[in-house]
Amino acid sequence: MKVLIDTDPGMDDALAISVAHKSDALKIVALTAVTGNLPSDRTVANILRVLDLLDAPEIPVAQGPVVPLGGATRQTRSRTAPMVLRSPTFRHPPAASTLAAPRS
Repeated sequence: MKVLIDTDPGMDDALAISVAHKSDALKIVALTAVTGNLPSDRTVANILRVLDLLDAPEIPVAQGPVVPLGGATRQTRSRTAPMVLRSPTFRHPPAASTLAAPRS
């Protein structure tokens, strides 16, 4: 089944993306980064890091608006909310101009 995943990835969504990518039953055709606990400019960085870890540069990524269409959002103040996924093995995310097109 082809899926488009619309997400604001922190640790839980990063795990879900990883499981979906490894599934024989699913094919991720694209990922979109939305504002949730973090603004979309940070969630898109998380998606790109997850795809880097999965060695899946062929999956297109698109960034949604930094501010939700319905107006300002209340950002969660938890221990995980300010997190951007990090690892010494991750490359820096590509420039914004490469988003919404397959990375290679």
